[in-house]
Amino acid sequence: WGSGTYLEQQDHWYLGGIFRTVGLARREAGEDLLDVVADCAADGTIEVRLDLRDDGGGDGRRRVAATLTARGAEGKVLWTEERPADAAPVREGERQHRQTKNPPDFIRSDAPGITRIAGRADGVAQWSAETPVLYDLAVELHSADDGVVLQREVLPVGFRTVTVEDGTLRVNGRAITVCGVNRHEHDDELGKAVTVASMEEDIRILKRNNFNAVRTSHYPNHPAFYSLCDSYGMYVVDEANLEAHGTRPMGALVSSPPWRDAVVARASRMVARDR
Repeated sequence: WGSGTYLEQQDHWYLGGIFRTVGLARREAGEDLLDVVADCAADGTIEVRLDLRDDGGGDGRRRVAATLTARGAEGKVLWTEERPADAAPVREGERQHRQTKNPPDFIRSDAPGITRIAGRADGVAQWSAETPVLYDLAVELHSADDGVVLQREVLPVGFRTVTVEDGTLRVNGRAITVCGVNRHEHDDELGKAVTVASMEEDIRILKRNNFNAVRTSHYPNHPAFYSLCDSYGMYVVDEANLEAHGTRPMGALVSSPPWRDAVVARASRMVARDR
């Protein structure tokens, strides 16, 4: 229990312990790609934003490349682009912030020090709950001297545009009906230590019964769950562990000024991780 418990207090079974795998990642020298965001719209336009740690050599010495390929045996290349890298120096005191994948300004396409690659892929299928077509987007960081690949990250991406027009939720220009459920991370035998197989079975049951959306009541779920939703075709309402059931009136803390920083930190971490 801690001060954050007051922000949580959800309607679920409380169990103690660490339920998810805890990992430690080690970066090799030259692996300066800190984060990647890819926005892929229904019309095939692509914007890739990369956050790079400065290698001390100045902007433009290294290069970055992005390549979109179709999934399957052939792996057909649908789009590729390469350009010089831009890197904003990481000042003392910022390094930890930038390495925890929680830089709020990075969500903006005009943030300083961000490398932007943009283009358009022709003939791509649109992603929706009915047609959850995914592609692989490979992003590479090349050395300044000999073009050797220093780091390579592959992201699954879908092309879709979500808008709200006159109070109507639209996906790829079409109005949709949300048929959703609340889902807690809970297994009847393992409690909160939910396996990927259990997550997948939940989604299969929902799809068989014509549901197309799930609410992560009331906290960010295991990262694997979102990948499964991408693959099977599920719209997700993501929640940031701010239910605050334990106060009266319910939820009073999330609108209380002294708790602002704690609330914003949880919400921004959720967006940075799951965007």
